[in-house]
Amino acid sequence: MAVASRPTGLILTPPPALPTVEPLILEDKAPVGSAVETKIPAQRESQAEKATKKPAAVRSKPAAGSAAPAAARKAKVPAQKAEAPKVAATPELSEEVRRDFNLALFYQEEKNFPQARRAYEKVVQMWPLFAEAHNNLGVVYKELGMHDAAMAELKKAVALSPRYTMAFHNLGVIHQLKGEWKQAIKNYERALAVDRNYLSSYNNLGLVYRSQNQPHEAREILEKALAINPAFAQTHYNLALVLEGIGEPERARFHFQKFVDLSGEENQALVERVRAHLRELVAKR
Repeated sequence: MAVASRPTGLILTPPPALPTVEPLILEDKAPVGSAVETKIPAQRESQAEKATKKPAAVRSKPAAGSAAPAAARKAKVPAQKAEAPKVAATPELSEEVRRDFNLALFYQEEKNFPQARRAYEKVVQMWPLFAEAHNNLGVVYKELGMHDAAMAELKKAVALSPRYTMAFHNLGVIHQLKGEWKQAIKNYERALAVDRNYLSSYNNLGLVYRSQNQPHEAREILEKALAINPAFAQTHYNLALVLEGIGEPERARFHFQKFVDLSGEENQALVERVRAHLRELVAKR
């Protein structure tokens, strides 16, 4: 079942208010003359940073033609969440399937992943041709640490909808989490073959190349991402790390500063670390 048009994907983790790419975390203090490391002590991490330490998976939006679930109304979900753009659901979907899909999505947004899992499993049992439900169930399985089950659901999604950009991207995420770099690259490239402007796949692909000590390939991909959206803070941050690693501190300074200028309040802990690192770079000039 291919859906004629799909909305731009929201991310599941980190939450929709945060960027859709994993930021590589700076050390509090990097040794003089060394490249910036990519880990910080666990006890020092903010909640926002914890939420951004995995490749970002994306999920589909609510099925059309269904009222907001009763659980959402009881929880007084803000109106703008209930009124988010809806996916085009095929006429074959029953009201029960639509209702359960939106209920599952509500649980997913509330990070109640066990309940979301049960609701999505019910949906795909009732309507196994619902590609979006397979995609979302795969993302929920990912959050529950069930990577093999997640991969199986995402493969069903792309089999049902061969131009499903989100599902290809999410397959890349699972392979990346499993350390299966070639397969991660292959699926991110499949996502980009469908949508050449799919920013999340550019950024995650850049992170894969960097993790594989291919900084020049990482730089090329991240610069393409900036050409698509020069205001995306996380891309500037990731590119700055790559540039510093290949011995271009001045260009790295520029992109670190752009990250600081463009970041929102949710990234303030990381912004402060970058500001401290910028002071160190200036002192070394």
